[in-house]
Amino acid sequence: MAKRRDTLVSVTYARGTAGVWRDADGSHWMSGLLERSGGSGVDGGRPTIEGIDGDTTVQGGLLPAGATRAEVVDDIGRRHLANAANGAWVIVLDLALAEPAPVHYLGEGGETVRPELPSDWRVEPVPDVSEGCPACGGTVWERVTPTDADSRGAHSTPEGNMVPTSVLVCVACGHEERAGALMRVTVDEDWEPHEDDLEPAAEPDGVRAVSNLDFPIFAVAGHEPRLSSWGSSNGDVDQVEIAHGDPGEEPCASVMTERERYEADTELVLARGALERSFSDEPWPENLSDDAVIMRLHARQREHRRLAASARVEPITLLVDGAPIGFQAVRLDRRWAGAARTGGVLLTVVAVGTEPADVALERVQDPSSLRTG
Repeated sequence: MAKRRDTLVSVTYARGTAGVWRDADGSHWMSGLLERSGGSGVDGGRPTIEGIDGDTTVQGGLLPAGATRAEVVDDIGRRHLANAANGAWVIVLDLALAEPAPVHYLGEGGETVRPELPSDWRVEPVPDVSEGCPACGGTVWERVTPTDADSRGAHSTPEGNMVPTSVLVCVACGHEERAGALMRVTVDEDWEPHEDDLEPAAEPDGVRAVSNLDFPIFAVAGHEPRLSSWGSSNGDVDQVEIAHGDPGEEPCASVMTERERYEADTELVLARGALERSFSDEPWPENLSDDAVIMRLHARQREHRRLAASARVEPITLLVDGAPIGFQAVRLDRRWAGAARTGGVLLTVVAVGTEPADVALERVQDPSSLRTG
């Protein structure tokens, strides 16, 4: 016998109907497709997301006491009013989101409503954060530490104990950002390296890692390739990145080759992700607290996501070992990224200062000859 499901709020879109519902036990769930069984659990304190077909995200949750509306801010910075009813809300966004988008809760008169947190959670001011809240624009933040390890997760201490994870909370609207800890390293200005302090060059390890792969790796034809990075799973190397030129200078390019595996994300989503990761960080001012540095990093990540999400879609064709292959690509000024699946591998190309028409890919015939750096 099917479990009773009371739909609180729903929205219809191209794929079907998404909504938030309550089961017979009183638990709340969100489903990107109500036509199917199951869903994602909804916590009263935070929204939930589900990816749909890689390019669409459904987000929803429960309205805090006193709120009648939920305004969602997507990666581009656009504000969307969600469908809201019966103490719940849901929205369908035309972007792939890795984490829930910021939400600004509003009352009947348009006033900001901040979700209440348990009164026994520890609250500490964070005076040196200058970043504005992505939900409401507020600039006053506080660090909030739950008393339990379930509400916002937990992490281990150096002693091996598990303790609740803190969050950084906007005082005005209650939007939460992940908190954490930074490792700071102090180097004596008079320190000079000694021969015994130097680590062996990474090149032999890199060469050994990619010398006997069971899939081809690719580089930009006519340019000197450099082994930039490689990754593995279950002990087997399954992705290799080849770089050309110096990062931060033009022209430069990189080619990531990955052994093809099940991947829900579309090539367009993968291209946007590669473009996002290609932006470089600038140094932040010194003498900031850990929380202020973390908030600065979050703000930069949001800006990089905004740039990638707003980049225009521009499908391209690249020659891969002489054969024309269509890539889903995005462009932002002189920077572009494209992704394609072909011949059992996933190829992701990022380039700055050079046009797609000037880029052709060819297989690296002798990976053991690659240099690193």
